[in-house]
Amino acid sequence: MEPLTKSITFHSEIPAACRSGDAGQDRYPPCILGVDEAGRGPVLGNLDPKQLAYAKGALLSPTTIARPINPPVKPIDSLLGPMVYAACYCLEERYEEMQKLGFADSKTLDPSQREKLFEIINSPDNREHIGWGVTVLSPQDISRGMLKTDKYNLNALAHDTTIKLLQSILSRGIRVTKVFIDTVGPPAAYQHKLQSIFPNIEITVSKKADSLYPIVSAASICAKVPRDAILDHWIFEESGIQHA
Repeated sequence: MEPLTKSITFHSEIPAACRSGDAGQDRYPPCILGVDEAGRGPVLGNLDPKQLAYAKGALLSPTTIARPINPPVKPIDSLLGPMVYAACYCLEERYEEMQKLGFADSKTLDPSQREKLFEIINSPDNREHIGWGVTVLSPQDISRGMLKTDKYNLNALAHDTTIKLLQSILSRGIRVTKVFIDTVGPPAAYQHKLQSIFPNIEITVSKKADSLYPIVSAASICAKVPRDAILDHWIFEESGIQHA
């Protein structure tokens, strides 16, 4: 295995029910989609061993990426590693059924609960009408944007990642008619931005969307479980550093 230094995007198989009906995307059944992230504010990458030791216990703001780190204040392991954005979608006519599966904001669940829900999403019955896409943003790519003279901040990166992820799902032939997103920045401005790019989709951007909309809660699971797996098998690019 190689260190994760470049961002990647990957998808589930296309749910059969989402591509049923007459040929042509406009004739496929409508789907509801949610977007959420995990690991906002990661710091691994381009740090020396002393900085990494501090990072594992530091309370950091997103603006401290790849900058000198002060000694530990409070342990927050979620600040280590990549930032992951996920979109989860399901057949609109099966959404009420999906809401009964017990999804919740991944931050309120322990790892075993999250993994169980991810298994439910990918079970043979549910993967017929539920799908997902995930973008993993490497620490190096985040750092390069943050350290440009013309700074590319995390909010802009989050917006662009969400837009590209949604476009990639649409390009797979999924007919998305409604989107729910946990906001990054002011909700009204973000919603207006997305609505102008996707005028044929009903878009809702709100605070705490991962607690309000089960499809966003499911996206939260789809972001957090892969990120946990990546961190469990993290390979440091820097030499002489081992997992704690």
